[in-house]
Amino acid sequence: MKYDTNQITTTAMDKNGTFTVTLKVSASEGGNPGITFTDGTHTPISLDFSMDSAAPQTPTLLSPASSSKASKTPTLKWQDVTDPSGIIYSLQIANDATFTILGFQKDGLKSSEYTLISQDIWEL
Repeated sequence: MKYDTNQITTTAMDKNGTFTVTLKVSASEGGNPGITFTDGTHTPISLDFSMDSAAPQTPTLLSPASSSKASKTPTLKWQDVTDPSGIIYSLQIANDATFTILGFQKDGLKSSEYTLISQDIWEL
């Protein structure tokens, strides 16, 4: 497999031609470097891979108010963020400002709000 023009990994296919590759991409200037797959014999398959050069802004918590006492299952709302490549949020809750120990994490949120349910609650 090539990333841009650099050979970065090789892997074996199973009898059905299926393979899995995990790719850790280093920092880049952004753009659309190509990813090329080949078995060395057949026509290579090239795909575009998009990489942003700048991260979107960090959303601001809208409610409940920061450091306030909320109900046991509050609806958390934060500022909408936009980005040309799309946005998926990760919500993290901790009992300290440095987020050393996470009490809750929810990934893959497509909306700028989340209502905690009883299964989300943890003991601090």
